[in-house]
Amino acid sequence: AAGNPLVAAATTIRESQGGPLDWSWCRANHHDGAGLFVPRAPDAWMQRAFTSDEFRADSDAFRYLCWTNARVEAVNRMVRRWVHGGETPTPFVAGERVIARAPVMDVEGRRVVVATNEEAEVIDIRPAILRHAFPATSKVAGWTTELPVHDVVLRTLPGEEVPVPILRPGADMAAIERRLRREAVEERARWQHRFVFRRGIGRLQAVYAMTVHTAQGSTFGRVFVDIGDITRRAATNVLETQQLLYVAATRPSTAMILTGLPGHPPPGKG
Repeated sequence: AAGNPLVAAATTIRESQGGPLDWSWCRANHHDGAGLFVPRAPDAWMQRAFTSDEFRADSDAFRYLCWTNARVEAVNRMVRRWVHGGETPTPFVAGERVIARAPVMDVEGRRVVVATNEEAEVIDIRPAILRHAFPATSKVAGWTTELPVHDVVLRTLPGEEVPVPILRPGADMAAIERRLRREAVEERARWQHRFVFRRGIGRLQAVYAMTVHTAQGSTFGRVFVDIGDITRRAATNVLETQQLLYVAATRPSTAMILTGLPGHPPPGKG
């Protein structure tokens, strides 16, 4: 809404782009649950948010945004321990929502079954072995590889149930890549075979945290923004830092909760 302090914050960030970093907006400024918040105990705020009935009913109610994939992975691990009461035997569990970090295609490599940044619900997950046959050509012999995977059944937003394999620890993708690259020197068709193979394996992550780049185009109710992680980019690119902050500030519809500010440790660090 026009009176939400988020509007003024986003405007300040946008108008400062191309100049020095402007931190005048980076403070608590809220009314009736809307605006900017700076909690001294971000872990407690996040735990309440991501274990709430509101989030269980709508995964867009809360989101955590940062710059680096390493931070995304760390926060997702932390939140999953809160949600599930500790570590789980599989990387996801039935009922959990995930996001695809790359498109997943069908076994023929003709149709995208899950698009990049598409969210879906895990219906089932179990250990399995993925067997993939690379066809023989006039220049290279055919061969078959086996990889340990988790077979994940996803329910997409349109309601379609899609099986997606994801790699388990011990899957030696590097050896397969080396062989395919060697064979591609002799047979260019191997590049297409490699593409189909790689696109058949999913890259999924939990929905609690994501990079600002991934969040572009999305809207969430309340957003935790890791200022400390985002501003690490300022060491080499101030303009991109300003752009990241602007995108982050325009993702929430109600409130932006700032973490990682000086004197305020980021979640999991204090």
